[in-house]
Amino acid sequence: MQPSVEGIFTFIEDDTKDALNFLMKYTLNKTNLTNEDADYIDLYFQGNRNTNFLSIDRHRLSESMEAWLNVNIYYQENSRISFEGFTENEGVLTWSNSD
Repeated sequence: MQPSVEGIFTFIEDDTKDALNFLMKYTLNKTNLTNEDADYIDLYFQGNRNTNFLSIDRHRLSESMEAWLNVNIYYQENSRISFEGFTENEGVLTWSNSD
């Protein structure tokens, strides 16, 4: 599968690469996510200061897979996360294909 999307591109801070390593290992060879997968990833997101503004988009679970997670973005004014004028609440978290 080679999905594509149009939008803005931004980096998420992950100095220790903990979030990336967790996501790469957990989603390895997954072609879609279950509600249980989403719950588990959301728990991780909430416990990590670099990802606590994200959650898995439950409406697009069947489109989420290894290296391509549809997420909800919880934008807050004056937070340390800024998308410079963008307040969209949906996005895709992606990284180099991990398989």
